[in-house]
Amino acid sequence: MMHRSVRVLGTFVGLSLVLAGFPSGVAFGGTVVIQGPVGALIEIDGREIGTLPLLEPLTLDEGTYRVVSRLQGHLDYEELIDVGGADHGMAVRISHLARQRTAPVVYSLLLAGLGQHHLGKPNRGWVFMGVELAAAGVAILGEAQFKGARDDLVDAQVQYDAAVSGDDVAFWRGELNKAQSDLDSAETMRNLALGAVIGTAVLSAIDAWLQFDKVFTSAGPDLASGRGTEMRVGWVVDF
Repeated sequence: MMHRSVRVLGTFVGLSLVLAGFPSGVAFGGTVVIQGPVGALIEIDGREIGTLPLLEPLTLDEGTYRVVSRLQGHLDYEELIDVGGADHGMAVRISHLARQRTAPVVYSLLLAGLGQHHLGKPNRGWVFMGVELAAAGVAILGEAQFKGARDDLVDAQVQYDAAVSGDDVAFWRGELNKAQSDLDSAETMRNLALGAVIGTAVLSAIDAWLQFDKVFTSAGPDLASGRGTEMRVGWVVDF
């Protein structure tokens, strides 16, 4: 009975030490710094650690670990690392390859910004998408105004042809000129907006092509700082 109580007490003390943290000068495993593309999800031996950039190095027991990084629109990155003892420090630098260069380009041509989303760069994608949708809205408005101005032009032409008196001829000539001016303005606005839609899609496709090979790498935590995120404890207090 006494032995069991001591054992339980010892286990409780050991867990308390793990939860409370150890003094900064004591290390119970190797220090591992993981660097790579911002937003990549890191797994170690199937356990999710977090997304890059990690705020602090990891402290791992001595042994071999399987590091997996997952990033939207890219092939998974895998690496086996060997972690030494308390004095061992190492850095893992992750570099992802996009799944296929042509895919984000085609997506961007279909809808500007879609290729950037595919590459895991949503902020850039929203910018392109917003510009194209705004331009498309202006093009739709321009088309509606163009049709209205065209109808007004036809009506003015009919009234002008039917005018008899000098005053009526002068009035409908003015209406005819105004309708023609409105038609030209609406057509110009529509065409410019359509050009902006096409131009935005092309720029988005070019950007997706160029962004394919780029990897945005975070600085990551400082290996020399000696600070680490405790993942496993190298020993267990037991009685």
